[in-house]
Amino acid sequence: MSNETDRATPRPWRIETGRATDHVADDIFIVDANGAEVAKLATSLDESDGEKAALIVRAVNSHEKLVEACEYLMGILTPNQLYGKPGQDEPLGITNARAALAVARGN
Repeated sequence: MSNETDRATPRPWRIETGRATDHVADDIFIVDANGAEVAKLATSLDESDGEKAALIVRAVNSHEKLVEACEYLMGILTPNQLYGKPGQDEPLGITNARAALAVARGN
């Protein structure tokens, strides 16, 4: 697969806290597969900071597999399944899959 994700930092990403640096011990770090810092989320009084970091990590780590799955399904569906019968609108699920793929590809 040769696209924008090939240039992204190595996956899987993961979350670390309290790195031994000048940072606050409770700061949340997103690091790549090599342990390099990708992002730092300074913790606040909001308890959802860890949940936000976890969502980012899950989205990045699952991106390629989700795109592959959508592309595979779009590739095996028949024209009638993809476009509906003549005179019918494209099925909503297919429209949504096309839109999701466009966003994932940066289109």
